[in-house]
Amino acid sequence: MAPTANHCFVVMGLYTRPPKDEFCTVTKPPYSWGDSTVFCDPWYYEWFEINADWARKAPYIFPRIQGESPLKVTCLDYV
Repeated sequence: MAPTANHCFVVMGLYTRPPKDEFCTVTKPPYSWGDSTVFCDPWYYEWFEINADWARKAPYIFPRIQGESPLKVTCLDYV
């Protein structure tokens, strides 16, 4: 985990490497992830399709982020 990070997760199904830093909200996922990606969070035992469940599940995974407040997402690796 990055020194300033407080949570890590995996995103599967990306077609290209996302920008190093990107912002999103708990209601809208990062634009570069696209609609066919799957979010996997081993800490919360959650995995779901971004386009189907982000707005419903992200507020529980990131409880300190409210509504349209920005959430910074940093890509640490791309395989």
